[in-house]
Amino acid sequence: MRQQLVEHPFGTIKRSMNGYHFLLRTRRKVRSEVALLFLGYNLKRAYKELGFDEIMARLDAVISDISLNLRRFFNISKVFAQ
Repeated sequence: MRQQLVEHPFGTIKRSMNGYHFLLRTRRKVRSEVALLFLGYNLKRAYKELGFDEIMARLDAVISDISLNLRRFFNISKVFAQ
């Protein structure tokens, strides 16, 4: 059961994403490299499950929420600056 659930992402990253060895040195850089590999893996899975249009719609929603919150924050900070 563990092989089916946990070890599959590591095998996929190693084979299809050329994650056989690290290209950088130092712990910080290796952690960044691993984070990018897993981000790519997760995006690849999301693309397969949701499709391009759904991912883009969700990203648009997140970006609009962020921009709305930033506009609110900066309007509030202008009030306190006066």
